[in-house]
Amino acid sequence: MTKFEMLYVKYLVKKPWLYYGFIAVFVTVFVAMSLFIKLDVVKSYPAVIDNDVITITADASSMAPTRIFYYANRNDAVYSSEVTHVDYGDYQVFVTISSNSDGKIRGAVTVDIVAGKQTLLERIFLKAGKN
Repeated sequence: MTKFEMLYVKYLVKKPWLYYGFIAVFVTVFVAMSLFIKLDVVKSYPAVIDNDVITITADASSMAPTRIFYYANRNDAVYSSEVTHVDYGDYQVFVTISSNSDGKIRGAVTVDIVAGKQTLLERIFLKAGKN
């Protein structure tokens, strides 16, 4: 047997404490990292955009976005803008944005608004992909 094989047998086969230690360290690091990594919780709403005003048709009276993401087709392009003013109506929210990417997008869009944050551990183990 080579020296490496003898060390392997001695420390990992006969006395597996080193192996258990590696597993414990990696599980601890995974849990710690997933507790510290924060992810955005995004809500999507149907909307209509005209110039610099986005009309969101939803009961979102508690929403107070500072940044908004909008797109006609998510696979083509997603635009983001700063929100300058928000007006609330009956089952509608009127959001005025700083710029409409030079008017490239008009009509029916989907708007994504960051509704909060959650940890990666919550997302994977507690929510398990559920909204």
